[in-house]
Amino acid sequence: MESAAPQRIQYFLRSMSNDVKAYNKLLSLLKQQKSLYTERDGKAIEANIRLQAPLLQQLRRTSKERMECLISLGLPANEDGVAQLMRELPEKIAAQANLQWTSLHQLILECQAYSANDGHESATFHELARQMTQKDTPQQASPL
Repeated sequence: MESAAPQRIQYFLRSMSNDVKAYNKLLSLLKQQKSLYTERDGKAIEANIRLQAPLLQQLRRTSKERMECLISLGLPANEDGVAQLMRELPEKIAAQANLQWTSLHQLILECQAYSANDGHESATFHELARQMTQKDTPQQASPL
């Protein structure tokens, strides 16, 4: 391994730990967002989404950096590359790193599930809001 490899591996492992924390925050916001859609609180939903934006930017950036890190180590930038990296780590570090990776992967799946559900809730909310505003606005006669 080249001399920069240990620093890259350390960065990879630290970024997983940081992303687990960020995904936990995002998951909390997504759960809150689901509740806000149920309550139909548009202002609170907007505030919640504004809090999500920097987390999503950070998570995209660190994910890209981890992929670049794997590539710089001569590994594929996918699950196989991560598995190869984990096999190269000392056993004690590998056990903790595997737990972090599993936790990160699970959080990603949970956030994706909530996000998909919130997308449906969002569409329903916006349709309801559109219908409500149309009821308040005088309608012109349809040309049909």
